Amino acid sequence: MRRSIYLALFFMLSISLHAQFGISGHYLSGQAEKWEYTPLSTNEESIDLPGTGWQAGLDYWFRLPNARIEFLPTIAYSTQEQTIAGEFTSLDTRAQAFHFFFNTNIYFLDLEGDCDCPTFSKQGPGFQKGVFLQLSPGYSAFDFSINNDAIGEEYTADDAGFSIGVALGIDLGIADLLTITPMVGARYYPSLTWSTLGQEAGLGLPVKVESESSLLQYHAGVRLGFRFDQ
Repeated sequence: MRRSIYLALFFMLSISLHAQFGISGHYLSGQAEKWEYTPLSTNEESIDLPGTGWQAGLDYWFRLPNARIEFLPTIAYSTQEQTIAGEFTSLDTRAQAFHFFFNTNIYFLDLEGDCDCPTFSKQGPGFQKGVFLQLSPGYSAFDFSINNDAIGEEYTADDAGFSIGVALGIDLGIADLLTITPMVGARYYPSLTWSTLGQEAGLGLPVKVESESSLLQYHAGVRLGFRFDQ
């Protein structure tokens, strides 16, 4: 799977030199119900895995000819980290992933518009033509790691799964060559397995921390869109 993602990334880089592409960066946070760590001590707060982190992506842009529905297949990398520091436990966790997302932007306020998007040098108003709803099915390959500093052990695991995302954003046309797009959204993974959470006795995690869980991920970020056919 990872080799296929690298090949897709190379393909997108090559065609982007002659068309329209974008780069994006997002802040990530999330919660997985079965991965929540609740310390035995009442003086400590619960800790959500996989924690916070960031995501970077590269996309290629194309659209339907007669409707403002646009497609941005995206290759992305993300990492999230969390530290579990309890009275008897000190663990550093990390969840890294390679993603393929088929982002679809629906400009619901201007579906039949003739905007020369994603740039806006010819038309307005910006809000009506720029705001969109994004639907985003995806597939991700995860690498999980847990470091137990006390005994110098690292526990690794991997898994892959499908997801669905939704976001709201707005295109801000700066020039014919550049569009800035801030957005916020969420992504849902129905099932992911972090196998070492439920199997490694040396971690000292409570029984109710299970290996399999759904994951709801929140993100906020910005995309820079470049257009070389102007």
